[in-house]
Amino acid sequence: MTKEVLAAFIDVRDQGTSIVMVTHDPRCASYADRVIYLRDGLIVDTHTPGPWTPEAEKEREIDTLSWLAQQDF
Repeated sequence: MTKEVLAAFIDVRDQGTSIVMVTHDPRCASYADRVIYLRDGLIVDTHTPGPWTPEAEKEREIDTLSWLAQQDF
């Protein structure tokens, strides 16, 4: 179910609509073009992996998890 919702978000994004998604799930975050990490309401860092593609799904998930680990997530 989650992958279907995220795929729908990507379709909407591809049509030119911006989406703001709030999540604690690193897998969901890996679908984002840009991730903003907040702690206590303050921006700690941003990560910009670019547009999501199915071919890069696993690599993006690993990259996002690595980046979040650097943020002490």
